Amino acid sequence: MAITVEELLADSSLNLTLIHGAGRGALDHRIVWCHPTEVLGAAWSEPGEILITCGMNIPFEHDDSSEERLLLRKALKAFGLSPRHNDADKSYQDMWDCYISQLSQAGVLAFGFGLGIKHPSTPKALIEAAKKNDMVLFEIPLNTPFASVSKAVSQSLTNENDNLTRRTYAAQRNVIHALSSPMPIGSVIDTVSSLINGCVAFVDTSSSAEGEIIAISHKDFESPARAWALKMARKRERSTEPWRIKTIFGLENDRDYCVCVVQNPQLLKQPPFGVIVASIPQLEESDMFFRSIAMSAADVLAVTLPRITVNDEHMRQLRSIAMAGLAQGQSHLALLMAHELWSMIPSPPLVLICLDGEKSALEHHYAMLSAAEKGGKTKSNFVFGEYGGRLWVVAAEDDRDMLARMLDGEKNLKYGMMSSSAWESLDESFPEAIQDMNMRKIRQDGRSVVDMSPHELVLPQLASAYAFELFRPLQELPADESELLMKTIRAVVSCSFNVGLSARRLDVHRHTIENRIAKVEQLIGLDLSLESDRVKIYIALAFIRNAM
Repeated sequence: MAITVEELLADSSLNLTLIHGAGRGALDHRIVWCHPTEVLGAAWSEPGEILITCGMNIPFEHDDSSEERLLLRKALKAFGLSPRHNDADKSYQDMWDCYISQLSQAGVLAFGFGLGIKHPSTPKALIEAAKKNDMVLFEIPLNTPFASVSKAVSQSLTNENDNLTRRTYAAQRNVIHALSSPMPIGSVIDTVSSLINGCVAFVDTSSSAEGEIIAISHKDFESPARAWALKMARKRERSTEPWRIKTIFGLENDRDYCVCVVQNPQLLKQPPFGVIVASIPQLEESDMFFRSIAMSAADVLAVTLPRITVNDEHMRQLRSIAMAGLAQGQSHLALLMAHELWSMIPSPPLVLICLDGEKSALEHHYAMLSAAEKGGKTKSNFVFGEYGGRLWVVAAEDDRDMLARMLDGEKNLKYGMMSSSAWESLDESFPEAIQDMNMRKIRQDGRSVVDMSPHELVLPQLASAYAFELFRPLQELPADESELLMKTIRAVVSCSFNVGLSARRLDVHRHTIENRIAKVEQLIGLDLSLESDRVKIYIALAFIRNAM
């Protein structure tokens, strides 16, 4: 650590004498530099420094000689004071008051006055000025070179930098070692938290507006972590070159924050993986070790996550191939791959679970399953993968009730379950699990199968594509004509193809409706007098955008 003012004064080899400031808080402050000067003023002084001088440009106290009067006038002028004076002693005191006041305002910690070069003793006016401005004042004897004082300070700073470098290298090795964990992000976050003795989180701001916490060291840190991650996101959004903004620092509620972007260095213009938010209690001076470790963690994850992502995507593809093999009756091939793709394989009897819903929900559950499998945080054995646009899980039959309770509370997700006595017959359970999923959805809606509408019996993706292509000729007409014909056909369908009722609903003559229907039939190639074509129109309208 850098030397404090008190430690400097206690160095017996320097023989420094404290004149004023005993017990002041400034004695405990660490010195950032020692600045010898004979220039009057605080223009080049910075917070945390100590200033030492032998006062060559400062007149003797109580000396009325012409040379000393000239020095006093120059000194007064240097401090912006009037060089004209009737009382030399008062002007002399004003000069020191102004000098020490400027140093205090500049953040100078202490003022050292060298004896014997010019001044045989410390001027009393200087002592009074130090008391008035509460400045630490000490004397430097003639036999102590200024270089010795500066060397003591610079040596402590060098030692501090060496210690910081050693600590940082050792800490960086720990961070790199954490990457070997099956859960590298969480392991790095926990390691950094331990090293800085503070709070750390990894936040993904691309997944949701409020940011998703991927890993966190302290649960009560969640709110500030999200807030600072979003500050970084907004700062990058406002920038014309967001990839250049990698780190921000800040103070809030007596805590020091460091926010670092984790981004693939080869793809700087792509969205980042997320941000690391680190925080420690606020210190009197910036903790470079804290900032260095937070930035190092972001750098190592930025280099490692692309490789992890590639490996995860490769693993995901292989799991999908194995799941397709199970669904297509090739269980022997799938099981040959299984031990390479999943850590534990359940033993029969089995339960097959089909998960369906929004893409984001399926992605979330796949990530949860993958994380649990990597970290070994689940008591159950299971295999999982994607097939046919759905997520599938195979677990032991004993876990059926536990899994059902977990899934019943999920929103934006449908699921179905079906038992299987052996891996070899698991393919028969795939269509049955889908059927169970659909029936669960119907029962959740408070309906029975007889309440289902015709369009629910059609594969949605196929019906949507059919509807789009069927009505394409109408959409290519001028906007007014297209809207009129679509409005007419919707009215006709809603009136069960009753032309008269449709005419009254649209407030037009029935011949107008008949002419419009004829044009629609001509454009789309259907005959609405045929029951089969009427069913096609009904289903198409049920799936097209802005339908009934």
